[in-house]
Amino acid sequence: MGKQLTENSQDMERYGLKNYFRSQGLYEPVEIRENTRVKAIVKALPESQKDYETSFQNDFTGQVKLKQYLIERKQKKPR
Repeated sequence: MGKQLTENSQDMERYGLKNYFRSQGLYEPVEIRENTRVKAIVKALPESQKDYETSFQNDFTGQVKLKQYLIERKQKKPR
């Protein structure tokens, strides 16, 4: 796939087309698995920032609880 992206990019430059990458400017999700840190962070977050919550049974780990919070991040200053 890396080879295809490189070849496509070169073709696009050759023909004067613009090339856009989806992941540019997107934040990567942060996953925290340590129970003590998770509890402290969840306690500090307001309920209004909770976006999604679910739980399910997993054969390997048992009951899994998932909570997703949307938190605004400060934008980095351009160089």
